[in-house]
Amino acid sequence: MLSQFIYFDNAFITQLVGILALIVILFEGEMQTKLTDIKPVIRPALSLSTLGVIFTTVVIGVCAKFILHVS
Repeated sequence: MLSQFIYFDNAFITQLVGILALIVILFEGEMQTKLTDIKPVIRPALSLSTLGVIFTTVVIGVCAKFILHVS
């Protein structure tokens, strides 16, 4: 139904608008965040993100080894 009103044929413009919107959203969020809001959660956030990356890397590596028969 929405396609009756909006004609879409340019993926580049759509990507550009989406990236610019994301830049504005992230910049505005950063400007509104106070350091006192971040301090209590920085250690658990960094810990979870680091452990998440390590866990994902190990799982994907093990799966790739067995699925692709990589030595």
